[in-house]
Amino acid sequence: MQTKIRKPIGILLSLVMLLSVFAGLHALPAAQAYSAGDTIQFGTYPQSQVTDETLIAALDTADKVWASYGYYSGTGDESDGLMQPGDWMQFADFFYGGEKYRAVTFSQFRPLVVGRKNLSSSMQQTNNYKKNTVYYFRYEPLTWRVLDPSTGFVLSERSVDAQPFNNTIYKDPNTYGMIFYQAIGSSVYANDYATSSIRSWLNADFYDTAFSESQKANIQTTALNNDSFDPENFPQYNSAPTNDKIFLLSDSDAKSNVYFSNDWRSRIALGTAYAACQGVAGKTSSTRWLLRASYNQSNMVECVKDGAYDNVSRTDSTSNGIRPACRLFELGADVAASETLYSCARNGHAYGDSGDARFTCTVCGHVDDELKAAAELPDVKAAAKEELENYKNAADYRADGQAALAAAIADGEAAIDAAADPEAVAAALNAAKAAVDAIKTDAQLAAEEAGETPTVGGKIHGEHCFCYDYAGDGLFVNIVRFICAVMCFILSVQTALGV
Repeated sequence: MQTKIRKPIGILLSLVMLLSVFAGLHALPAAQAYSAGDTIQFGTYPQSQVTDETLIAALDTADKVWASYGYYSGTGDESDGLMQPGDWMQFADFFYGGEKYRAVTFSQFRPLVVGRKNLSSSMQQTNNYKKNTVYYFRYEPLTWRVLDPSTGFVLSERSVDAQPFNNTIYKDPNTYGMIFYQAIGSSVYANDYATSSIRSWLNADFYDTAFSESQKANIQTTALNNDSFDPENFPQYNSAPTNDKIFLLSDSDAKSNVYFSNDWRSRIALGTAYAACQGVAGKTSSTRWLLRASYNQSNMVECVKDGAYDNVSRTDSTSNGIRPACRLFELGADVAASETLYSCARNGHAYGDSGDARFTCTVCGHVDDELKAAAELPDVKAAAKEELENYKNAADYRADGQAALAAAIADGEAAIDAAADPEAVAAALNAAKAAVDAIKTDAQLAAEEAGETPTVGGKIHGEHCFCYDYAGDGLFVNIVRFICAVMCFILSVQTALGV
C-alpha cells in the first residue's frame, strides 16, 4: 500500500518541478517588442532652451568656439538665383557642469525665404527671439515614433529644426515666371529632392550632430523612391532614387493609415524651442513639416500642416519644420547607449589613465580639448628639451663656454618644465636658443684674438679676406663679392704700408 502511495506522490512532485521550470522560463525577460506608434529615444540634439538667469550668466562665462551656420540670404529679389551664405547666424557647442549645450546668436533675422534680404522681420522675431542676443539650448535625447517595427522605420516625434528645401532658387524669365530651377544655369527643378539642400543637410549636418559613431552603425541605408506626389500626371517632377541614412517622409508615407491613425491629430508635430530659434513656423504648437515629394509646380513641395498631408510649401521657405526619418537595424540596440551618452553629459565624463582615454570619455567618446592638451604637454616638453640639448656641441666651446652653455641649457629646460601649454613651451625653447647663441665658440674667440674679421659663413680666407665666403651665384652675390674684394685690397695696402 505504501508503495502505491509513493508512486503517485513521486509523479506529482515531478509535475510540480516541471511546472516550476516552465514558470521560470516564462519569467525570463524577453526582447522588447515594439508596435507602430511606440516611441524610443535615440541620439541627442539641442532642444529645450535655458531660461534660468543664474545658469545663463554662468554659461556666458564658458569658453566657446563659434562657427557659422552658413545660412543663405539674397538681394531682395526672391528668385534671382543670387542667394549667398553669410556669417550672420552662428552657434557654439560646449560642455558646462557635465552637460552639453548649444549657444546660438544672430546679427540679422533669418529671411522667411532665402532670396529676401529680410533684415527687419522673420519667424524668429515672431517666436520672440532677438538679434545680437545669445540663447542656450540643452542637448537632449531625440524621441522617435516607431512607424514600422518590422523594418525599424522611425520618425522624429517633433520638428527638431527649421530648414528650406533648397538654399537657392532661380526663376527662368523665358518661361513667364512659371519654371523655377535650383540655380542660374541649372536645368534641375527647384523641387528636386535628390539634389536638394535639405537632403545634404540631413545626411551631414543633422547626422553628424545627432549621432555618435556607434549609433551611426545602427542606422540602415534606405533605398528611397523620390517620385512626385502624382508621378503619372507630373512625371517631370519625379526625382532620381537615392540611398540615404536620414530622409524626409514621402507622399505615401504621410498618407499611410498604417504609420498614422485615421485621426488627423496623429500627424501633428510640435516644434522644439531650438527649432523656434531657427525660425520654424508654429513655434512649439503645430508646425508645418516638410515631405520629400515634389508638387505640381517646380518651386513647390508637399508638407503636412495642422495634421493635413495635402499642404504645400515653397522650396525656398526657411520656416519649414524638419522631422527626420530613418531605419534602424535594432530599435532597442542603441537606446541604452543614447541614454548613457545623455547621462554622461549630465553627470560627468569618465576618463582613463593612459593613451587617448586620458582625454577621451570612455563612455560617450567626448574629447576634452583641455585634457588632451594637458595629456600631450609632457611629450611636447620632452621633445623641446631634447632639441635644446642637441642644439649645440659642447666640444666647440672652451671650458668657461661649456659651463655657460650648460647653465643656459639648464635654465632653458627649467623654463620649459614651467610652461603651462605648448605655446609657452615654444617660447621657452626659443628664448633658450637665443641665450645659447650669445655664448661664443672656441672658433669665434680665436678669430677675435687673432684680430681677424669673422665672415658670414664662419670661415676666414686669408688674414683679412672673406671675399668668397658666399655660396651661390647671381647679380646680388657677385656685387657682394666685388665689394668684399675692394675691401680686401684696401686692407692689404694698409697692411703693407703699416698703416
